[in-house]
Amino acid sequence: LTSAVNDGKGVILIGMHMGNWELITAYAKRTGLFMTAATANFPDERINQLMISQRKLENVEIMPRGTGMSSRKLFRCLKNKNILILIIDQDTNVPSIWVPFFGIPAKTPVGAAVFALKTGSNVVSYNVIREKDGTFRLKFEALGIFDRSHSSMEQDIYSVTRKINCHLEQLIRENPKQWAWFHRRWKHRPSAEDLKKMKELEE
Repeated sequence: LTSAVNDGKGVILIGMHMGNWELITAYAKRTGLFMTAATANFPDERINQLMISQRKLENVEIMPRGTGMSSRKLFRCLKNKNILILIIDQDTNVPSIWVPFFGIPAKTPVGAAVFALKTGSNVVSYNVIREKDGTFRLKFEALGIFDRSHSSMEQDIYSVTRKINCHLEQLIRENPKQWAWFHRRWKHRPSAEDLKKMKELEE
């Protein structure tokens, strides 16, 4: 992560609902690194505000998805060479694409791929794993910089999202009991047209 930050291109920090993933804020507090985290909104506004207040730190900005200016502010985070935290392992109501996840077509958010391709920022994953002795192990892995390599942006988005999904699969295999299996990752099912499109992008 330090190497990616020092590269001066901004960092997209990919996480998922694995282990004690929100402890990334404790790391931010300790290091002083400025981070912006894109988060989902809770239906109940009181709970929503409570969660934001608990997550927010002096150097950690919470950016709820779906607000009118959220995308622009997330781009600005990377333009300012800061760290943008994106959690992309769930089936949510955000711009998504159908990509295999453990061999099953899964509705997957495209935000990480779009930001990576449009900004040239470094992509790094993080994982906060609970150890048996009650301590936590924080692991960063560099995924690199993703450049345009296909004739269409849609193909590039699919390719990058596919690579990220494969990486997340490997992290889950390492500690399967600590992933949020109770979430309905494959809640939505693709139509015949969706499957046809996915096959075309795979080729």
